[in-house]
Amino acid sequence: MGLLASQVTGNQQAAQVAPVRWSSARLIVEAMATFKQDLANIKAGVYKAPYDMSISHRQSNPFFVARKAAEFVREATGTLQRRAAQTPDDLWLDVPTQPQYYRKKTFHFQTDGWMSSRSAGVYETSTETLFLGRQDAMQRQTLVPLRAWMDENAGPEGRGASMLELACGTGRFGTFVRDNYPLADLTLLDASPFYLQAARDNMRYWESLRGSQRSLGRVSFVQGMAEQLTAVEDASMDVVYSVYMFHELPREVRKQVFEEVARVLKPGGVFVLTDSVQLGDRRPANEPDFYDEVIGNFGNFNEPYYRDYIRHDFGELGRAVGLTPEMKVQASSTKVLSFLKAPAPSG
Repeated sequence: MGLLASQVTGNQQAAQVAPVRWSSARLIVEAMATFKQDLANIKAGVYKAPYDMSISHRQSNPFFVARKAAEFVREATGTLQRRAAQTPDDLWLDVPTQPQYYRKKTFHFQTDGWMSSRSAGVYETSTETLFLGRQDAMQRQTLVPLRAWMDENAGPEGRGASMLELACGTGRFGTFVRDNYPLADLTLLDASPFYLQAARDNMRYWESLRGSQRSLGRVSFVQGMAEQLTAVEDASMDVVYSVYMFHELPREVRKQVFEEVARVLKPGGVFVLTDSVQLGDRRPANEPDFYDEVIGNFGNFNEPYYRDYIRHDFGELGRAVGLTPEMKVQASSTKVLSFLKAPAPSG
């Protein structure tokens, strides 16, 4: 745990390099600091090197890259036009059973919102481009508190652990989790059937590269909302985690999600929340107010709940449902928080 604690300090220092106004140079420095942090974790054995760096991965295929680039250009053109006009796309599919905050919403001004295979197919390319290729590296910081918990509570490669990802999206991050803990049982939950299909495809692709000749834990897919985990039994999960979900939830729904997480976690289990940094997370000494001045601008990207999100106290949310704040890790514009559920009384 000492190694991990020292990493948190290093992460916070890396997040505060060169506190100058945003520019192309600043963004490059930001990206390089994130990659350096990611590499340090890999060298320290906190998590494995990304499996998609293999030359056998489809990302090394120029035809695959060209196709994804063409899809991105087409999507980016429409997205930027809608953003300039502040006019979201009309969502083609209405699902009356979904809650109003999610129903017929097209976050980020993206085509079809979360409700098409086309959207799922271009999402990762779009977001990686938006973050100058550092999104995966930021997301992988989720694995830092996971490693701390696994070392103390699970067998090698996650043997015996049950894990639940909320709002799994395309399942890409889930493949990194499974690559590190292939013997754990993993459940991926999302509200969009189109993104769940992409998650299933991505998991199958990972298995074709890494898992075809080894024993693996179970993987299951569930369509549902994070605040209503009706398919998940009480005290049935060792690990629950989410990546970039909470900033797209209204305040009252965030509270409901914490309540559900506390319900489904086993005693001694861990909840890992990865999302955007919030107000006060990045305050260089010689420019204390700059980040707080600009952080809310992301709300202009059709993110109606973001400005409230950056003001929400998640430590308080956790304590209110019996989850104790444990660890905080920062990487560029992302932060990771972990919470522990109290173990069962002995005897």
